[in-house]
Amino acid sequence: MSILDDAFSLAKDAFDAEGHSEAQNLLQSKYPSVKRDDIVEAYRKARKLAQACYDLGEQCRAKDLTDEEAIREMRRRFPRFSEATYRAALSHGYFLSR
Repeated sequence: MSILDDAFSLAKDAFDAEGHSEAQNLLQSKYPSVKRDDIVEAYRKARKLAQACYDLGEQCRAKDLTDEEAIREMRRRFPRFSEATYRAALSHGYFLSR
């Protein structure tokens, strides 16, 4: 996994400021050689992907998008995550929009 993928795994489960702060600290402990500013930036990108999950999952449920179209949209809007993370994000979106 990359720092972005790990950041997404943490960001999707953090719900308040304290949770996001703790998640960033966990990310920093996993990547101690990475500058704090880079940790914060990776986490910010991951949060944006996590925030988009609901809408994309809902659009797929409504058949406005196929799963592959949603994943292409995530790749376009949120580059450099792994394929596994895009699929996990869509799955999370389905879960959130149920």
